[in-house]
Amino acid sequence: MELPKAIYADLCPACGKDLRFDEVDRGICSLHKGRLCAFPHDREVESFLQFFRTCVGEARSLQKLWARRIIRGDSFAAVAPTGIGKTSFGTVMALYLASKGRTAYIILPTTLLVKQVVENLRKYAEKARVEASFNEEGPLPVLYYY
Repeated sequence: MELPKAIYADLCPACGKDLRFDEVDRGICSLHKGRLCAFPHDREVESFLQFFRTCVGEARSLQKLWARRIIRGDSFAAVAPTGIGKTSFGTVMALYLASKGRTAYIILPTTLLVKQVVENLRKYAEKARVEASFNEEGPLPVLYYY
């Protein structure tokens, strides 16, 4: 599936100018010819990306960018077309953060989506060998309601 071509106005972390999707994909700023991002949190980002690979598979470039922003502590909206992997990314990130002792919330608009996310959380926790308990006390409680 070919991803849509996107330009993110003034969001290049290297030069501050427009960030094109192909630059995100390559991880190189076309203007400066250098890496887009080098954060102090790169080790944790790589740890998350390995966790993501275990749960889902290889992360897309946009998901990698989102991971860097979340681990860095940025607040942002993940805006992308349907099918890019926003829900999968958010679910895996919430499980990863919770497995590291942090609190994560997922708020969903429909009962069907809650059921799907809970089922995916079960599957991802099993794949990543995270001992999660669903709506009961345990080492990593996952609470849900619909």
